[in-house]
Amino acid sequence: MFEGYWPKVKSGETNLEYFPQVRDEQAAERKISDLLTGMTKIVFSKKSIHTTWENTTILSGDLIEDVKSLKKKTGSGIIIFGSGTIVQQLTNEGLIDDYLLIITPVILGKGKPMFDNVKKHNLKLVDVSHYESGNVLVHYK
Repeated sequence: MFEGYWPKVKSGETNLEYFPQVRDEQAAERKISDLLTGMTKIVFSKKSIHTTWENTTILSGDLIEDVKSLKKKTGSGIIIFGSGTIVQQLTNEGLIDDYLLIITPVILGKGKPMFDNVKKHNLKLVDVSHYESGNVLVHYK
């Protein structure tokens, strides 16, 4: 999903459909695109996939061992976007240091559990931020 959008923002191939008429937001989108493109991106996949997005690596080996290896390297932290099953596996192995959860004020009535089949972990609240949208960002260690 990220690769389908952010490189197009950087190259100017998109009309920034999220913010078609607001100049400040368009500039922010381009800044985010530049940041994401410059970041090291690791994609875990059991399927054979191909990417052309700069600084992207596909890993298909042992998730736990790969993450342990990544955590030993110096550099920035690791952020997980869009995979509940990866979060579940890494949580069970004690490999996640911080949880930043965004609570959006929408009741869907059903969906996938975020921590299905995960052992109990006691978390410590670090910070809470709230936004005009009604979203709440909760940070736990």
